[in-house]
Amino acid sequence: MVTRIVAAWYRVGQDDTSRWPPRPPEGDGGPNFSSFTDEEVGLLYPGSDDNETAIVNRFVDVRGTANDSHALLARKIAAEGTVLVENKGNALPLTSSILQGEDGDRARSQVSIAVVGEDAGSSDNPNACPDRSCNKGTLASGWGSGAVEFSYLVAPWDAIRSVIDPAKAALTPLLTNDLRQSDQALLDDQDICLAFVNADGGEGYLADNGIRGDRNDLYLQKGGDKLVQTVAKRCGGGNGTTIVVVHAIGPVVVENWIDMNGVKGVILANLPGQESGNSIVDILFGRVNPSGKLPYTVGKRIEDYGPNAQVLYYPNGPIPQQNFTEGLYVDYRYFDKYGIEPRYEFGYGLSYTTFELSHVSAALVKPKSTFPTPRLSGHKPPTYGDHIPPVEDTTFPKGFRRLHNYIYPYLEPDMAKNVKPRDSHRSHESEQAHPPSPAGGDEGGNPSLWDIHAEVNVTVTNTGSRTGQEVVQLYVSFPEGVPVVPGSDTVDLSSTVHFPERVLRGFDKVELHPAEIEIITFRLTRKDLSYWSTIHQNWVMPTTGRFKIHVGHSSRNLPLAADI
Repeated sequence: MVTRIVAAWYRVGQDDTSRWPPRPPEGDGGPNFSSFTDEEVGLLYPGSDDNETAIVNRFVDVRGTANDSHALLARKIAAEGTVLVENKGNALPLTSSILQGEDGDRARSQVSIAVVGEDAGSSDNPNACPDRSCNKGTLASGWGSGAVEFSYLVAPWDAIRSVIDPAKAALTPLLTNDLRQSDQALLDDQDICLAFVNADGGEGYLADNGIRGDRNDLYLQKGGDKLVQTVAKRCGGGNGTTIVVVHAIGPVVVENWIDMNGVKGVILANLPGQESGNSIVDILFGRVNPSGKLPYTVGKRIEDYGPNAQVLYYPNGPIPQQNFTEGLYVDYRYFDKYGIEPRYEFGYGLSYTTFELSHVSAALVKPKSTFPTPRLSGHKPPTYGDHIPPVEDTTFPKGFRRLHNYIYPYLEPDMAKNVKPRDSHRSHESEQAHPPSPAGGDEGGNPSLWDIHAEVNVTVTNTGSRTGQEVVQLYVSFPEGVPVVPGSDTVDLSSTVHFPERVLRGFDKVELHPAEIEIITFRLTRKDLSYWSTIHQNWVMPTTGRFKIHVGHSSRNLPLAADI
């Protein structure tokens, strides 16, 4: 481990002061920002007993301007990551004729739209809670050590009201999850109700509102289910259109309201970041055609995900233990193995246009072979001698300034004096030299793992009336009856390798205009067609039987198939 850490240091040249100047006071280098303070001047050694200060924030603005603005990219990413999972009667997109600067015929003089839910609004300060560890206003980020400070956060309500033409649509904000009777009465007069709800979580060192890191369940939080039920029942006196927008850190169970007549559309907007409001406006009003796909399965209940997916509410021992006995059968692989019907499958996502896949072909371009090419000779792991350096080389240098709470690569003098050569007569298996792993040999593993062994072509056609993007997905089913020991003739099923029904091995996003056609090519590597053998400690490619290739729109919508 030490070798790998230090190797990375040298790999990027951090020992070269011409490339990485020392930080103050020795030089003018170091980070140009501090994660401990927003002030220009701050402590040089936070967490220690040293109070020396210097310039720690240089306020270098890297966000770009005009067409190179990072805000435009953030907005694009958020919109493309938004997943439309329900669109009954083509309720979405909402008519663009109610937007400022848009013309269009209207069946009535004004459309009434209610924007409902705390998640649609903004909090007083999106950075108020440490590491984003509270759920106030719209949810754009989970919490934890990886959280960042928002330079700004556009709330959905602010974005919606900024684009709506007040002469064409009347907006009613109800930015709370606790609707009073008077609020509910207002819903009766609405044509469209946009209900914003969420589910938050993060790392366990922080807690909020009874959520101590991981969520307690997979339901919406802060009364979100009840809010959607109320809105769907009351919107337009029960005849309105309710669109539900969910911001969440992962899958949520929607069974409490998904089949209500009033719920016409559901958008899983995930954690969109600072451009949250603008990105959801782009989707709602059709400025952007939704193209996001689910990176997880939405089950109908938490039990659908398997016994190891359940919440561990109480310790199962003095030291809580999770053995991960599910193996490879996680998420869609578990659902497939046990024939569980999800609400929305992995890879699922709707569009405002339609796509057709056709003319799939698959062919080997390199013969199958069981193991990767033997690793190159001459590439050996580093070796180290067992010579013990002089004590003075291992202890703190004279005059070295030690900082409280900081860790150094030096020994205390008393400890250094007691270091002795390792007993050469001791022999432990863990200390025996092992041959280099056949799966290694270069960055990323054995270079032949990336050899192309098969190519799959498929034709994609936009059969709808809008320009849009589709994510074409390729799944592989491994051959049946693959022996645990390659080359054996066993037919005993207990000694054959068990594979998931199918595994994702490729996807590609393509943008097409109406009636436009494009051919997508997937290239499958040796690793794509191999499994990890704990017996051989190597990647193994089955050479008997045939792989089945599935191509489609999601893990359960795979209309095309081919064999290799």
